Amino acid sequence: MPRKSVVKTQTPVDNLDEHEKQLVRGGILQLPSKPFNVEEFLAIGKDLPYEPISKKAIRDAIDWAKADMDISSLRFGPRKKAATKRSER
Repeated sequence: MPRKSVVKTQTPVDNLDEHEKQLVRGGILQLPSKPFNVEEFLAIGKDLPYEPISKKAIRDAIDWAKADMDISSLRFGPRKKAATKRSER
């Protein structure tokens, strides 16, 4: 009689902690089929043409993005002076 459930294969894992190994065994976490190559990832789009961006355009974009921000909750203002020793007064 054929099996109706999938048979899981053992995959060697080197850099995983015990919790991650349990997730892999349970089928929740899936390991990549090949190792991550940083150089290959960073090379994506390096040959695409682009136009240089001026500093003014960058500043305008930042100012535009900040226009919708409410920074009142950040409590910028004068800082309290540090406490001094009585002998220094």
